[in-house]
Amino acid sequence: MASKKIIVLGAGVSGLTTAVLLLEEGFEVKIVAEYFPNDVEFEFYAKYDKQTFFYFRKLSEQQQETGIMKVDYFQYYEDKNDYNPLWYKKGIFDSDEAKGLELKFRHVEKEDLSENFGFAFTHPSVTINPNQYLKYLFEKFKSMGGTCEQKRIFKLEELFEKNAVAIVNCSGLGSAFLTDAKDPDVYPIRGQIVIAKSSPHTKESLPVSFSVIRKGNKKDTYCIPRNDGTVVLGGTYDEFAIKEFENLSSAVPNDETAEKIIERCITTRPDLFLPKEELEKKSSVGFRPARKDGVRVEIELMKFGEEQVRICHNYGHGGGGKY
Repeated sequence: MASKKIIVLGAGVSGLTTAVLLLEEGFEVKIVAEYFPNDVEFEFYAKYDKQTFFYFRKLSEQQQETGIMKVDYFQYYEDKNDYNPLWYKKGIFDSDEAKGLELKFRHVEKEDLSENFGFAFTHPSVTINPNQYLKYLFEKFKSMGGTCEQKRIFKLEELFEKNAVAIVNCSGLGSAFLTDAKDPDVYPIRGQIVIAKSSPHTKESLPVSFSVIRKGNKKDTYCIPRNDGTVVLGGTYDEFAIKEFENLSSAVPNDETAEKIIERCITTRPDLFLPKEELEKKSSVGFRPARKDGVRVEIELMKFGEEQVRICHNYGHGGGGKY
């Protein structure tokens, strides 16, 4: 009988999602990772294509378990000329599924905009509490019979097992350090955020998430509410060389940057926040696992000894999957 075992490297959102989907297809799956969701805290934000969008909308019905929550999303522009039709509008909000659920994409009326903005749109969306969602995926993986091994991997060959049909590489920034599959195009994008308590009194029926596009198409302000009553305020976007990533001082939040983030968010939507002096807050730094040529999703055949092994690469998502 042909083997159906697959080994997944990495227990972040890509690795865990891949592992759960493979289990659902009937494969035997083992995750090998240096860290698992119960070991470390993760922060991430997501962009959605049609399939992912409706998948998360469905999971939001289990909000207390998954950490996924329905919100109204607003995107504000200082200059209307910077607005371009969004790639996901047609695919998601013009679809039959969206029309059936009455999910509408609309422009915000001029009289509802502050003087700081020339244009805005809004549509239904979801936000994700990453720590809770990763733990949900991890528990689901284990409950379906998935197995785990906690260790640091230095090369893909360490994962080789004769009865495995493939190895899935979801190592993110770790792909820059694998000695037999080192990818020189991988690099970190440092982002600083502030996690604060949101105001319990807003005029909106659903929690509000927003981002701001500055003149010249620069995005430096966003607010992402979570199901635990906190909001993620952002942010920064600083590209690093991979060698700089190993310098732990780059992971230390800057107090001045945090104050500027808070000020920008409150100025955008003061109705969503408690007064600045009353905000309970903490700062955090994360590293988006980016890649110069974009996401790498492809199959590569590698030879380990006399065996040829199928390697399925899935990394380099940057801010499009998790950080």
